[in-house]
Amino acid sequence: MGFLDKLFRKSPPVTLDCLEFDASHYAYQGIQNNAKVWHFPEGGGVGVWFFPKPPDFPQAAKAAEEIKMDYQRRLADTQQIVEFQILPVGGVPSARLVLKRPIAPDRRGATYLGSLAIPFRDFSFVVKLQCQEGGVTGMREAMLAAEALSSGQMTVSDAGKPIFHNGWTPDDSIYDSRFPLHPLTLLRRELAHIQATLKFAPHLQSLPKFGLPMER
Repeated sequence: MGFLDKLFRKSPPVTLDCLEFDASHYAYQGIQNNAKVWHFPEGGGVGVWFFPKPPDFPQAAKAAEEIKMDYQRRLADTQQIVEFQILPVGGVPSARLVLKRPIAPDRRGATYLGSLAIPFRDFSFVVKLQCQEGGVTGMREAMLAAEALSSGQMTVSDAGKPIFHNGWTPDDSIYDSRFPLHPLTLLRRELAHIQATLKFAPHLQSLPKFGLPMER
């Protein structure tokens, strides 16, 4: 290809189709609310969004904790951050987030939300997952809380509220193998699968990234 051909050749557009991952065991639901949507066999699902504008992460952030605090500031009081990490996804520094929130004020159980925010300088992709408790809820928390009370990792205040010690939480991933059908376990498993298999169209590799601060 000659010099003038290269100069005037238009770059391929960036679209939702520029991101893909192994969804062979998911049920594709089509485009919904500008997102590609799949359902998981065990319940829950995943959607992928493309935003053709600069990401809204803090521009001057020097550490992952600053990004986490920015997320926390924007969350509702009922939403709890279970996990947060900056890590490479498809070769791009990205924000991995897992949240927990009540299903509804008048219902027991929790909904677990996962996301991968993948920012380039001028646009971004966001992968969102959701899995919700159904049937008998709270079994994981109840079983682990009983063990934690016995070991002293958890105590109960005079007002009857649980107090976790030394960073203990029933949502820790070390317990996932004991609760393979729990929605948090499912969400983590599918989030890890998507991270491992996600890739971009080749022409995106040379485009400028946002530059999230990686953890050291």
